[in-house]
Amino acid sequence: MSEAIEAQAFEVVSKHARFADLVALTEGVAVHAATARSVAWRPLAESLSESERGSLTVADCETELGNVWTALEAGPKTEGERALLRALWAHAVAEGRKKATGDDPTWAARVGWLAAYTPFDATTLLDRALGDAGDAFWAALGARLLQLDAGPTESAGRGEALAAVAALLSSDSSGAKEEVTRLASALTDKTLLRLLSAHRTAAPSELRGKLDAVPRGPVATVVLAVTGILFISAVARLAARLALAYQRPADVTVTADAVRVRSRTLLLGRTIRERDIVLGRQGLLRAVREVRHASAAFYAGLFALGLGSLVGVRVFVDGVRAASPSLLFYGLLIVTSGIALDFLLARVGIGRSGTCRVLFVGRDGESVCVRDIDVALADAALGALARP
Repeated sequence: MSEAIEAQAFEVVSKHARFADLVALTEGVAVHAATARSVAWRPLAESLSESERGSLTVADCETELGNVWTALEAGPKTEGERALLRALWAHAVAEGRKKATGDDPTWAARVGWLAAYTPFDATTLLDRALGDAGDAFWAALGARLLQLDAGPTESAGRGEALAAVAALLSSDSSGAKEEVTRLASALTDKTLLRLLSAHRTAAPSELRGKLDAVPRGPVATVVLAVTGILFISAVARLAARLALAYQRPADVTVTADAVRVRSRTLLLGRTIRERDIVLGRQGLLRAVREVRHASAAFYAGLFALGLGSLVGVRVFVDGVRAASPSLLFYGLLIVTSGIALDFLLARVGIGRSGTCRVLFVGRDGESVCVRDIDVALADAALGALARP
């Protein structure tokens, strides 16, 4: 049944001129069925005495979704009538809980059994009906579920347990979510556990770090080093950090469906740019945590090459006194300095104990790299993202 028509029925009956009488009439029929454990529909005369039916007439029970008296007399036949009974039963549960003393488990047991075997299924409307008092009810329903789980396996108890799990999973309240978490480690029934595990929503993982340049490949690094661009960019980044307080803080939210990176670019403490990047799970090619100094061997080899070339050329220049040895000398010096600076600047923060760099690569070519992230938090977030 559509939740929209149930919500409509909830509002329709709450504004009815005989609202209290309709709730009392529905409660009487539902409680009689739950007490007798009767799944066969019985006429009103068999469920309630004349005094219990009150002064209501068939005409008094008319609504825009159907007639409540007719639905209670012969059973609901239309979607509107079924929605009316669910809405009225939800109101009855809310009123009954208000009158109950202490942790009365009766209402929780009634809700579960009726939802499993009769049209009186108020599970999708309980949050609306109970309001702030819902936490206590969900705790009682969780206790009832544990009682069913620990008791002898019967068809009736089995159906009630499944209905109770469905009720908990359909609720958006914090109390119901707490019960789901608690029951996931307390129940023994494998079917119930699978239902709870399949529908539990993991809390988003929040990571905080700093936006970093996406790691370059070896070929690009060598080309930039030889051309001197690596040296210029490294000096520019260092100057920006020291002179202009250049920073790019980033917040990463990792859920089961997507990765969201919100970053800011700060100069002298003022925000000059904001970015909000969302990489859907289906569009995420890979998400990896870089180990400390992952490119150290490559940079060491490149640095050794530059340093060896520098020393070798210097000796060669001193020996043969070529026409312009100084140009070649300073060129190699720039190459070597650029490699060293780029390596050191890229590793500032990553080498600190307990932090790492995380790279997210999208299928459309969008890539995001964030450094200074706590290793334990990064592992937990990537582990949750990797789960089916």
